Amino acid sequence: MTARLEHANLTVRGIDATIRFLQTAFPEFQIRYDIVDPDGSRWVHIGTDETYIALTQSTIELATAWESYEGNPGVNHLAYEVDDANALRERLPAAGFGMYRGAQATAQ
Repeated sequence: MTARLEHANLTVRGIDATIRFLQTAFPEFQIRYDIVDPDGSRWVHIGTDETYIALTQSTIELATAWESYEGNPGVNHLAYEVDDANALRERLPAAGFGMYRGAQATAQ
């Protein structure tokens, strides 16, 4: 059996900011689907023909900010392989994203 991740579904605070980050990191990522449900919730599929990330707009604010790697439930990171890591390292800071831990990026 071979496993392949077809998509991941993430709830995010800002869909548009997340789209901006993903398209900066991965220029080949395109919006595949963008809809607002009758209840007002928005969700977007962004990626390629082979894989994508489904983004759902958060409708609540947490009492405390979530921090990665602090033992709380949640996604710490998604790992992607790219053909040109140096180009990625140049694109992110040029678009206003800071760098830490090598090639991992954070929004500034």
